Amino acid sequence: IDERFGKKMQYTEIFPEILWKSIFLSIYFLLENSLDQICKNLRKSNSYNLTLKDISGNGIFRSSLYLKKVCNLKAPFESNTWTEINDFNKIRNVLVHSDGILSKSVTDTIKICQKYNQIELKEYDEDNFIIQINSEFCKFSLKKIEKIITHIHSEMQNHKKTFKN
Repeated sequence: IDERFGKKMQYTEIFPEILWKSIFLSIYFLLENSLDQICKNLRKSNSYNLTLKDISGNGIFRSSLYLKKVCNLKAPFESNTWTEINDFNKIRNVLVHSDGILSKSVTDTIKICQKYNQIELKEYDEDNFIIQINSEFCKFSLKKIEKIITHIHSEMQNHKKTFKN
């Protein structure tokens, strides 16, 4: 039996990495769905002609464009929190499209990972790193997502007041 793949290794290294990646991806998916739902709700309540599908792009970028251009909610997307969420998008893409394996030549994403203490870049092979996240990064990303949703909600409330006056 090769101990590198034994139960101890599975429970201390492999399974926790899978768990934290899965939780982060679920948190990010929740953000995407929430932004889409906000767009749909605002369209319906304000009778906007354009739908989310009329906007080019996908994911959080399409939703943010709809909220900025159609709903006139700009402030949340000019914040440091939104910049961090854009970073999460890049991390999410590496986790989804290459199981966390990041080429050493992709310096912009490497710099993003290095910004966050909760992310570790480990040597995978001579050409690649592997992104490892932990519970702290999941908590951190959830707080940032909660902050951006709260900011959007606050802007919606401010617009609601100006529409009534």
